[in-house]
Amino acid sequence: MDPRIRTILLDGPDFPCYDQSDPSARAEAAFETTALRVFARLYPSCHTIPFKPLVTYNGSGWRPDVAIIDHHWRYWFVVEMEIATHSLEKHVLPQVCAFRDGEYGTDAAELVAHRIGLSLDRAETLIRYVPRYIVVVSNRDDSEWERKLSAENIQFISIAEFQQSTGSLAYLVSGLLSVAQRSVGFGTVLASHQAIRLPRNDFWKPGSYRVAEPGSTAQWDCLVEGQTVWLTKRKGIITIEDESVIQIIEQDGGLLLLRRL
Repeated sequence: MDPRIRTILLDGPDFPCYDQSDPSARAEAAFETTALRVFARLYPSCHTIPFKPLVTYNGSGWRPDVAIIDHHWRYWFVVEMEIATHSLEKHVLPQVCAFRDGEYGTDAAELVAHRIGLSLDRAETLIRYVPRYIVVVSNRDDSEWERKLSAENIQFISIAEFQQSTGSLAYLVSGLLSVAQRSVGFGTVLASHQAIRLPRNDFWKPGSYRVAEPGSTAQWDCLVEGQTVWLTKRKGIITIEDESVIQIIEQDGGLLLLRRL
């Protein structure tokens, strides 16, 4: 453990001072309760909920702790809470790799549907198709954990607790939830119109979009009519079969990917 004393000073009339609490003395259940409150405050555009379904991988079952779900169902995070005394190699990595690659059963969708008031069908769509990111949250910052988790495409955030002599608490959050892809809609290919039809949502605006379908990238035009969005390929033909159901994924930089379901 780093022997340096960490102190937070808040600018104010009495210049309150907070000293860092010992992370090795923190119980995991208490840390999870704290983290739920912290993430709900930091990410108000998301639902932050307890999330402990069974995830199966390589014949074993694992349970995460928390889910953070975008209010518009474009992306979500599965979060594993870990206190500083746990082993990264033996305890943490096997779990989070299972959450990344494993199978989520019907209990996962049922938990989401119950917690945030979704229909079960919509919750199942979220679990199965919407981009999912895995996050480890620890009560101590650790560059070695961050490096090894990053190599597995898993995010790392730490929440350090600081306490004033009066007993009041403050928290230092290191790291940021990161999203590289977002689901922006599901639609149907109408090859006879060289178009895709999908329900309107807040993402779509009249104009043009750069769209990648299997084997090519092209410019597509967007027309919004009432509650329907039409995406029309400007030149060439759509290579996806007529009446196929597709998902549209937005990448960083604005490129849209067509994913056949």
